[in-house]
Amino acid sequence: MRSCLKWESCNASLCPLGWDEGKAGEHLQGEKVCPLALELVKDGGPERVRSTAPEMVVLEIQKVLPAVSSAYSDIAKKLKRAAGTGSRIERTRLLRPKTVVPHGGNCAETGQDPTEWESLGLERLESA
Repeated sequence: MRSCLKWESCNASLCPLGWDEGKAGEHLQGEKVCPLALELVKDGGPERVRSTAPEMVVLEIQKVLPAVSSAYSDIAKKLKRAAGTGSRIERTRLLRPKTVVPHGGNCAETGQDPTEWESLGLERLESA
């Protein structure tokens, strides 16, 4: 469970990484569901989750998701609904501001040559 990047802040009542069918645990209707599980069921979800979480986490959640869905109708309903919505990972990526380095700016802080900015994915602002 601690291998999950969201472990410290996750509010899901049931973690699929620690799920054991023999000791299923409790999930009450209306409680939060694992955000990685919700992302995995979307189109292209496994690839997106792999970009943010270790492969072991993705595989383990994918392995237990059918059993978890069978055991908890509320989780199954939320997963089905999530499958038809947009990706939160993509939405976060789109909302995250790009790093912009001013044209002719001081590179002493980064130690980078201004000609390398484009190769780092940084944009230059042209002087007006």
